[in-house]
Amino acid sequence: MMFSTFYGKNNLKSKVLNLYNTKRVPHALLFNGSEGSGAFQLAMSLAQLLLCQEPSLSDSCGKCSSCVKVEKMMHPDVHFSFPIQLSQTNKINISDDLLDLFLEMISEFSFFSTEIWNDKMGNKNKQGVIGTKESQQIIKKLALKSYEGGPKILLMWLPEEMNQQAANKLLKLIEEPPKNTLFILISNNQQSIPPSILSRCQKVGFQKL
Repeated sequence: MMFSTFYGKNNLKSKVLNLYNTKRVPHALLFNGSEGSGAFQLAMSLAQLLLCQEPSLSDSCGKCSSCVKVEKMMHPDVHFSFPIQLSQTNKINISDDLLDLFLEMISEFSFFSTEIWNDKMGNKNKQGVIGTKESQQIIKKLALKSYEGGPKILLMWLPEEMNQQAANKLLKLIEEPPKNTLFILISNNQQSIPPSILSRCQKVGFQKL
């Protein structure tokens, strides 16, 4: 998604672009806003800009191979983490086990919610979790070299659903990530994020569209 295709939020777009243009994008960034605020979409726009091969001062080009891959949610250096309904029976332990379903939701809905995601997973009344196995998977992924030589980006949707054990495992990685590695956390309720993680993120607040 390009910044130019994201309507509204001009002040927030300017703030994020200013971080980019002054080379001050922090390695841990938190976009916080209620459901429907557009925080996830703007996070994708930033990821596309950071990976673009021919960026301008205000946007990604939208045409290079990196932009095309981000638009199709197939870029090998963009990783997704999100809460899942754990199931030993169905061998669902980490986000990657439901990645196709998550990307299907992103494609289907311009703005999606926790309720929509829980329903897609099979039980709209059961909360998902970002657990210990997921944190181990994140550490393993980000320890690898970038596939295409640019930054590695982890987009974590709803970090407030991370349990304390997972937060403890990720803390050192967020404090001292590998070179050219960026965390973008997208939250609906930053007050519920484990304090150790919250305190290490630069925060950008969103209002509902």
